[in-house]
Amino acid sequence: MKIFRPIASIPEAASADVTNCCTQIKEWMNINKLKLNDDKTECMPIGTSARCTQSGLTVVQIGSSSIDITRSVKNLGVVLSMKQHVSHISQVCSFQLRNISNIRKYLTKESLIILIRTLVTSMIDYCNSLLAGAPKSVTNKLQYIQNTAVRIVSSCRKYDHITPILHDLHPTENQL
Repeated sequence: MKIFRPIASIPEAASADVTNCCTQIKEWMNINKLKLNDDKTECMPIGTSARCTQSGLTVVQIGSSSIDITRSVKNLGVVLSMKQHVSHISQVCSFQLRNISNIRKYLTKESLIILIRTLVTSMIDYCNSLLAGAPKSVTNKLQYIQNTAVRIVSSCRKYDHITPILHDLHPTENQL
């Protein structure tokens, strides 16, 4: 059973291809005693913006439900549009870092590290393997958040070189 193949460029053919693919998936799930919930199913084309627009795909029929095509889908807390996902993470982490920065003078260095690892680093690390191959314009936002967190912990100035401090806080296996 061949499921994945390039979407046709004619909108009717593309819709038929995706509908056929979803029907095959639904049949396979039924055979394996799994259920595809038509009402909760979402469809997102994957490719460049031009390629997704070119396909002309707007609606897919799955069972008795018509599924609208969307440019981003949220699954397990990850927005499957990397730009939106990274923007969300950056926004939440920036908020947390501002709050931590405001109370920094009342905390020990160890407490700062624990707070940042709990509230910031854990968000950056969650599903970070999805960012493999992402453009630098996307990952630079996360690098900026990480650098800001290091500056808060080390009390260094905004324009101080951050790489040596990052190495001090993240020792390699050889240094352990």
